[in-house]
Amino acid sequence: MKQDARKDLLRLSPQSVLSCLLEASGKQTKDQISEANRYREIGFEGENARLGWVTPPTWLNIERILNEFMCLQVAKHKKHYIFSGMGGSINAVKALIQILGDQSRFKLYTIDSLDPTALEELFSSIGDLSKALVIGVSKSGTTKETQDLLKALREGFYSQNLDYRNHFLWLTDLPQGKQNMEDVGWQGVETLSIQTDGGTDIGGRFSAPHTLVFLIPLLLLLDQDLHRLKAIWSAYLSLREKLILESAKKAYELAKKETQHFAIVLEEKLVQALETRIIQLFQESLGSKIAGFNPKTIVAAPGTMPEGFEEVMLETDTATIIVDAMLSMFLLQVFVAIFAYYKGINFVTQPEVERYKRKMTEILFQKTSPAERVTINQLLEDVRKLLQHKPQAKFLEVICYWHLKERLRHHLKRVLKTAFPDKQIFVFVGSDWNHHSYQAASWNEDTLFIILTKRYYEQQIKGISAQTLRKNTATLKTIAYATYKTLNGKAEFFEVEENGLRSP
Repeated sequence: MKQDARKDLLRLSPQSVLSCLLEASGKQTKDQISEANRYREIGFEGENARLGWVTPPTWLNIERILNEFMCLQVAKHKKHYIFSGMGGSINAVKALIQILGDQSRFKLYTIDSLDPTALEELFSSIGDLSKALVIGVSKSGTTKETQDLLKALREGFYSQNLDYRNHFLWLTDLPQGKQNMEDVGWQGVETLSIQTDGGTDIGGRFSAPHTLVFLIPLLLLLDQDLHRLKAIWSAYLSLREKLILESAKKAYELAKKETQHFAIVLEEKLVQALETRIIQLFQESLGSKIAGFNPKTIVAAPGTMPEGFEEVMLETDTATIIVDAMLSMFLLQVFVAIFAYYKGINFVTQPEVERYKRKMTEILFQKTSPAERVTINQLLEDVRKLLQHKPQAKFLEVICYWHLKERLRHHLKRVLKTAFPDKQIFVFVGSDWNHHSYQAASWNEDTLFIILTKRYYEQQIKGISAQTLRKNTATLKTIAYATYKTLNGKAEFFEVEENGLRSP
């Protein structure tokens, strides 16, 4: 969109743009929305509506489908619930586990890494799988990483003489997602629609708190107590109505300032839980879509905002942390939608993501060039040399394609910050990063991206064939290499010994 047109949009009040968003919500075709409303273009992925998240589902719908879930034979008498999906399909579950995970008689787990170590850790935590239910989440039913992970999990159930059809459930868009899954060997497995109304107009990063991706794990963490969930839902709805306009006003304020670097300020107990989800919401929705706009997003506690970032702080402080989390999720989605309207950005698509996926398909069965193997000191020296040729780089982003533990992630970040004190340092896990930041990285010129794979990945796990583990590891490395190749000079690619990163 041309600069003059953007200035014209800024003449619209946040109340007017919010009204446009509400008008477009729930509409399934563009011709149902007035031509003056830009959401008829920027709220659709092609001809597919993607604004179903704006209007909360009714409690009657929620109660009906959650009762349906609890009555499923496959869900009965289970103690362990394993959620598997990628990006927006799993981030809300991770957040809920961090917030409420120690308060329920049920144990919830997530797996979204193709590193066999993640699978080994999961099986070690559960042991006996007879009381476990795997819930796969894929809007299309075709997400490769999710399919590969669930097939590996299926082998684990086979190894304990368990019929996987009694232990697997898919959340997907019906009917197409179910058909896609049956086409690749999931006949006879229970399925539920991701949306409570059976619709298909909510994308992954907007799937909380209004879909089953959020509501099923919340129900389990509340010990399947629908009365408690109803009270939480009512409190959320009441506060949501009071705060939604404030979110729109903040988006208008920062759009006028031409803000590109966002610091989402949350109370400390929510920072880690919501970090990945929020980064995906901002980076994938707004990045690499209009010239000269390259967003960076951090999630921080009050008083820790770095220089050069604009604060986004929404007043959601309630007596209930889960209500705070729900409000934060929804209000930030509204913020992004309003900000995108003023900037003329289609915020529900992720076109650049298809680049690395196409490259991945192209090279999946080809022999690729090995990454340079480095120690931590060699890595620091190589990064120093790379930065000399990229003087405009303000940010250093390191992406680790393995099951990276939080302690090592923070250690690596400290080592890099010591070596490069003038750079803003980010360290991410590859299975997260490709789904939250690749879109924004594609056009970014002020960041050096360092892609790391491990020299050694686990190749022996009881109950899983060596062939499956090799395949998953190969896919993980292929994603890393495809990411490197498609970032067009913005990235470098290295192989490391994970233990060697613990020094200096």
